[in-house]
Amino acid sequence: MRSSSGTTGIGAAVQSGMPAALVVLAAGSLTGAAAAFAASAWVTGCVLVLLAAILCGASITAVLLLRSQRQMLAVLEQGIDAVAIVRIGRNGALELHYVNEKIVRLCGPISPAEGLLEHPAVQGGLRAAAAGGQATQQEIAWESGATPARWLHCQFLPVPRGAALMMRDVTEHKAEEREARENRAFMQSLIEYLPVLIFAKSFRAEDYDKMLVWNKTAEHVMGYSADQVLGKSNSEIFPGKVADTLNALDRQMLAAPKVMTIPEFPYRRPDGAMRYLRSISVPLFGPENKVDYILGIVEDITDRRAQEWELRGQRAELSAINDALPVGLFRTDAEGRVVYVNSTFLRMMKLEYEQVARDGWYGTVHPEERATVFEEWTRAIKSELPYENTLRFIVGGERVLWATLKAAQIRID
Repeated sequence: MRSSSGTTGIGAAVQSGMPAALVVLAAGSLTGAAAAFAASAWVTGCVLVLLAAILCGASITAVLLLRSQRQMLAVLEQGIDAVAIVRIGRNGALELHYVNEKIVRLCGPISPAEGLLEHPAVQGGLRAAAAGGQATQQEIAWESGATPARWLHCQFLPVPRGAALMMRDVTEHKAEEREARENRAFMQSLIEYLPVLIFAKSFRAEDYDKMLVWNKTAEHVMGYSADQVLGKSNSEIFPGKVADTLNALDRQMLAAPKVMTIPEFPYRRPDGAMRYLRSISVPLFGPENKVDYILGIVEDITDRRAQEWELRGQRAELSAINDALPVGLFRTDAEGRVVYVNSTFLRMMKLEYEQVARDGWYGTVHPEERATVFEEWTRAIKSELPYENTLRFIVGGERVLWATLKAAQIRID
């Protein structure tokens, strides 16, 4: 084969940039054995050129691969995770191929790091990753003589001819999680068994108008179990009128969020029993300053209300009896201030209650005896003794009234 300039194809290779060392120069026209030799030499040269290119490419690939490996190892050393790479030996044993400095700090020197491979969870995770080609993760408790006990979060990743283990110390995180769980459990127990009714409703988009909290006292007071209430709305739980009232209160809270107190309201249980309740509702805001929850605290005041009404009745009866007595009565506190007088005393002294409360009972005593009476009264009170005396009283600012005064302490055990 010749070029247009008369040189052979081998010579043309030089012109086209082939390696000069592989070029055989020829002058003139070749025939016969010489031509065959030239053709063979040209083929050999091409093979050598290709071989050189392959070797050169392989060297470049090897250099790039080595550089990539070094970069990867540098990244592993500078990363936040502890890393170990293992190979699966011919006998199926795990062979430690690489560990970075952080795994040594986590697990101690190399021998404890190798001991880490004997941990059942670690060994199982590495073998599963190597065999199945799937990445997995779990948390393990690790303890060795070289390092204190700690919790490690492990990721098991498949790599060629083995598996990689990436670990991170999550001991503090686990401690925080445990503390959070304990706090939640404590608060849940506290809420569950408080002697007041506790409920919470959600107004987030995902569970809007649903009851989320309903403690034991709520079950007892309202007559509905947690299973009947949780995850449901007012309309799904209560009769129509009750549900309408509660929904109106919810709308009022959402429109103008603030702490709302209802001092007393009647509630009829499903079994027909009437209860009287006192409630406080509190809005709980979310990140966007919207009401996410309504927390309710309800107290059953039925028994206390009954006691108060009974006490009111007794006081009314006692007051009626005292007013019907033909003698004047008054009661003072520990400092001698008048806190009660019956109507007979007011009629006897021709005074109003406000005057007696302002001036005291001894304000009705004759001025000549007032100081002595007050001193004797005070001494008797301090000595916890009864007091009795016949005194002159001024009635209506004019008339003198002689009366016997008897007093005794009231003790409340």
